[in-house]
Amino acid sequence: MIKKGSIVIRAIIFVTISAVILGGLIYIGKSYGSGEVYRKLIIAKEIALILDAIYAYPYDSLVYYEKDLTGLIVEVSNNKVIVYNAQFNNRNLDPTSVDYSFIPTTINKINAKLENPKKIKFQKFNDIIILKNEIDKQ
Repeated sequence: MIKKGSIVIRAIIFVTISAVILGGLIYIGKSYGSGEVYRKLIIAKEIALILDAIYAYPYDSLVYYEKDLTGLIVEVSNNKVIVYNAQFNNRNLDPTSVDYSFIPTTINKINAKLENPKKIKFQKFNDIIILKNEIDKQ
């Protein structure tokens, strides 16, 4: 026999889980509808291509990626570029996070986390690639 109190607790748990799932589905739908997911994918692909080009270029180089990525976090580690929403502050919490692979570097491992970058500076010096969140000085 089920007690009356346990039915109420089960109902509260059911309603809470349903609200979380519904909220997640609404967020994902809005992200796809507004084009945010495709924007994240384009950003991840462009950054991966820049890293591939800089790594393949035999000389020292300096490249600026001048897109305002406010509201996003860009993580580059080993051989992946990961782009996700800054309000989640964790890639695993953002259901619309995007990652894109690039050719892994053999000389140095790239590990960078750029929050709300306005301009990303890619610098290669002596075969070491460094990424920085560059701030405009006006």
